[in-house]
Amino acid sequence: EIRAFVDMISEDPDELFLVTISGDTIFPEISGSLRSGQTVILTMTEFSLLEPGENTLTLMAQSENVMATAQMDINLNEMPPQATIASPSHNDTFNISDVITIIWDPQGYSGPYILEVSLTEDFSDLVVQLEGEGTTIYGIPSDRLNDGQEYFIRLIHPGDCGSSISETTRFFVRSTVSTATPYVGALTIFPNPSSTAISVEWPGSIQQSGIIEVLELSGKKVMTHAFNHRTSLDLEITELPDGVYLLVLASEEFNYVGKVIKL
Repeated sequence: EIRAFVDMISEDPDELFLVTISGDTIFPEISGSLRSGQTVILTMTEFSLLEPGENTLTLMAQSENVMATAQMDINLNEMPPQATIASPSHNDTFNISDVITIIWDPQGYSGPYILEVSLTEDFSDLVVQLEGEGTTIYGIPSDRLNDGQEYFIRLIHPGDCGSSISETTRFFVRSTVSTATPYVGALTIFPNPSSTAISVEWPGSIQQSGIIEVLELSGKKVMTHAFNHRTSLDLEITELPDGVYLLVLASEEFNYVGKVIKL
């Protein structure tokens, strides 16, 4: 935010001035008015409409008899990367017997962070607070959460007064009758990286049907495979663009997650 303080003095105390700020790029004109001897404050917040780097802004105060101009140069830095929470998606609903799998994409952010889950959107009532660095997948046991409750997730910087490094995502928890014993584990993926096909393995014998989903780091689903009574699965990824992908296995008994690099 930038505030411009303007004070115009005229021989006529009732003389009215129009004050404007305009830019050398596409920028909405900011204006206000003042009488002689008064001060007007013009606040600029629409920096997304300016280009990163040097910008010249023109400040002008004008009445019927007087006009004054001034210029100011501002240097806008690129905005720091903001992490994206890929899972849960906004307004997702989870079974109270589930493990809540949290997957996030750093989007270029590197460094320590704090993962927070709260009962309130202002994060004044925290139920989970985890410090980390480098890890992008977490599992939160649902016994730490309440049935029929909404929750909010975000990532914040451990310093800088706890400034956010991600958007806030909301999800819900509900109760159902289930005899499953879900938990989060790591998928075994090989070869990894791969340019053609991968084998995905998980411990134990899954006795129910399940699915494996392949997601981009943004959370967009690009592939889904169903299975039944298996402990491994081969996936063909030749057609996928190069990049990093998340694998999420979900069944009534197990929840597993993993990451694969496509070359």
